[in-house]
Amino acid sequence: MKLKLIFILICLLFNTFLFSQTRRVSPNVGRINPETSGGEHILSYDFINNLKYKFYNDSPNWPGLIGMIPLNNWSRNINDNSINIWRTPLDKNYPTRSFVDYVENSIARAESVVYISTLWFTPGNSMEEALKRAISYLNQKSYQKQQPIRVRIIFSMFNASPIPTKNATQKVIDYLIPDEISPYLDLSVICYRNPIAFNHSKIIAVDSNQLITGGMNFPDKDYDDLENPVNDLSIEFNLPYIADLGRIYLSKLALETKIGDEFSINSIACTNTEKINCNVSDRWYELSNPAFNIFNINSILQSYNTDYILGAGKMMNAKEYGDAEVSTDSIISLMDSARYEINISQQSIRNIAPASTDIQHATCAALGRALMKGVKVNIILSSYSGQGVPFLGYAESSLSDSSTEKCIIRNAKDFYNLDVRGALGNLNILRVARWFNYTGYKYGTAKNHVKLIMVDDQMAYIGSENLYYNNHSEFGVIINSRLLMMKLKREYWTPTYGKSYSNYQSDSN
Repeated sequence: MKLKLIFILICLLFNTFLFSQTRRVSPNVGRINPETSGGEHILSYDFINNLKYKFYNDSPNWPGLIGMIPLNNWSRNINDNSINIWRTPLDKNYPTRSFVDYVENSIARAESVVYISTLWFTPGNSMEEALKRAISYLNQKSYQKQQPIRVRIIFSMFNASPIPTKNATQKVIDYLIPDEISPYLDLSVICYRNPIAFNHSKIIAVDSNQLITGGMNFPDKDYDDLENPVNDLSIEFNLPYIADLGRIYLSKLALETKIGDEFSINSIACTNTEKINCNVSDRWYELSNPAFNIFNINSILQSYNTDYILGAGKMMNAKEYGDAEVSTDSIISLMDSARYEINISQQSIRNIAPASTDIQHATCAALGRALMKGVKVNIILSSYSGQGVPFLGYAESSLSDSSTEKCIIRNAKDFYNLDVRGALGNLNILRVARWFNYTGYKYGTAKNHVKLIMVDDQMAYIGSENLYYNNHSEFGVIINSRLLMMKLKREYWTPTYGKSYSNYQSDSN
């Protein structure tokens, strides 16, 4: 018996020693065995190890780490409707209206809970009218069934105004909600912001099995503009537990609100807890779902060898966390892991704002290092000049490709002491074109709002985070699935890349 106890004690001490050595370390220590990864998951193996290195060496506070859902139960049929790509616009026969109608129907089908996150509310557009109809229907349904339906809405700007709007939540509720409120409609609306940052995440989470996320600001009049369309991309998942990724992220976000207000009606959470002074935490709290790995970084780091979706968020004021957020770290790790190709569609790579977080410099540095490895880098940027305000809206911040090249050259030198000028032949910068225009095909004013990074036809990031200066809250998903990349490439990248063009000229030239 004593010998057995001594043996167990020795094993525990040995494991403790190994763990302590793994935390200080070069990127190669504690790496997963590539021999067991299989060819299909080599990229995921490198990506997870890059995250592991950041986690054990930098000890980041990753409040935006939501969880990982395996895609083992996906039907494996590229043509089924469990995962859908939504883009705007495609051509005059595929207007944004199709997406608007679909979102309305999705919200109206909710049985228990809907979470909606967007940058702003701008009354008078087709999407906001669709949200109004959908919530009105939920109001009626909850009353008829006499069953609670929770609706949670979080935004930062009313009528697209960067200046705080007095009683913004009340204005949104007055617009969305019918005169007679069902006692079973549990509604909470939060205006979330601080003086220099906003909620930039775009999420619709319905019950537990539907999640729509990406670049689209849902209630936005710009998507109704057929003469100056906004190129954008969102992805929809209809999978078990998938909505919990968005709901748990937004519940955490609601508790971090710095400046703004919250308005609620019929709060079931408050009734159930019988609290006299019910607060936001009661109304927005979501339990962690045991069906996937939430906040369990060690379990997540061992899940490289399966198809998966990783929920990666970023809280407002990333500087409070030392600029270490799992969303940003995941994007950089993804680009660092590339072996032969990186495809990026973004508004801009470089912002002219005087301050910058790590994402802009780290992006350029990672692209520089990829170029030196012989990786082909294709970038599609906005061709909209911003009408004199190049760092706002959907505009590209620089009026020439040379500014993006200079960002890559400078940061590759600063980060890794690499001179990438001789490798710029692997870099291809294009400008997005209008997909259609009723007055004729025209280049130079197309707005690109997509936030997509695809690597080696195996993994991708789709979400709200831009690759330039930002200090906003963000949400996106890291996808590891060759089959899903085939779908994404077929429905978005290949047709968009084919219509994009080089040798950018601004409207003023």
